[in-house]
Amino acid sequence: MAYLVDEWYEYHRRVGFDHLIIYDNNSTDGLGMLFANRADLEIIRWPWRRSQHQAYTHALLSTRDRCVWTLFSDLDVFIFPRSSNSVRSVIQNQASSDIAQISFKLLRMSHENLVECSNTSITETYIHRKRLPDAWDKNPSTAVITSLAVPMHRIHEAQLLKPYKSIILSSDIAYGVHYSDRCWKQYFFQKIIGRTGIKDWIVPRTVSILHPIQDEYTLDIVGFGSVEDVLKLYIKEKQIKNIQFIGRIDYTNLYKYYQSAQAFICTNLNETYGFTLLESLSCGTPIIYPKCPVFEKLYKPYFPQLEYDINNNKEFINALKYIQKNDKNLRQLCRAHACQYSWKKATEELVSLYQNIVANHETKIF
Repeated sequence: MAYLVDEWYEYHRRVGFDHLIIYDNNSTDGLGMLFANRADLEIIRWPWRRSQHQAYTHALLSTRDRCVWTLFSDLDVFIFPRSSNSVRSVIQNQASSDIAQISFKLLRMSHENLVECSNTSITETYIHRKRLPDAWDKNPSTAVITSLAVPMHRIHEAQLLKPYKSIILSSDIAYGVHYSDRCWKQYFFQKIIGRTGIKDWIVPRTVSILHPIQDEYTLDIVGFGSVEDVLKLYIKEKQIKNIQFIGRIDYTNLYKYYQSAQAFICTNLNETYGFTLLESLSCGTPIIYPKCPVFEKLYKPYFPQLEYDINNNKEFINALKYIQKNDKNLRQLCRAHACQYSWKKATEELVSLYQNIVANHETKIF
């Protein structure tokens, strides 16, 4: 998002904002270094995942003694005043003694059918709004008198102290423009993968890796959901062959798909344990899994050749080739490994654990 900051910063300084704060959630484009020398632009490193609520609360508390009004908004939102030349004037004109929060409706702009995001001016490149009923965001951007708010921020609005109240501005007075969908590539990776899991959800990357070797393999995608249509469009645009969308499979028939596959590809770094991987192993199907702490402990000691870095295409291809060369032996190893985690064995270990606790308790002298 660093390429947005210059225009976003210059624009909002001109419409009346005195100080701008960006919460940097693990960006990799050098945001902090690029804008470190601007006294009126503060960049706070905020590395925690799924922590927008906490970031908003932090901002609410940290600006109480520094600002009268604080606007909470995304970096790709631009506030456009219509009744005056500045947002400052709009707030001053609309505020009264009992109003402590002002909400700006957000108009959503179209991606203009761009495949790659443009480096041109955001406000000049994207000039067409989305079609109704999708033209307006469900949630607004809000400006708050932070000293009059409960010190625990919600995602899209603050809870005010009594007797203060909120108002929603008419779009004739001012509104925000949300440039959330700037090109097909960005739309795919943000909307389909999602902001909270963008680095962990790697189906699109898997599809791209398979592109050069598409004649050698078939990729079956099992499941369904909101990602399906756009993923199909992505595959069509890339002209990738031999990818099948199987859809939802009844759990009682799922084993057939595990058993018929040459390999099961894990596409999520957030698996707390990896039950789908264990299901695959129990069916004798080798797994290809990404590097992450949980999988390193559970599977790397037994299947080190099947681990790959999501940023290293060669490791992924090597894992595929290893499975091809060692198919028969691997299938036997997979079943043997899965047996370690059978319900029978897990129950026996749990009973043994309780027996040891009871025995130690009975012999302990108080």
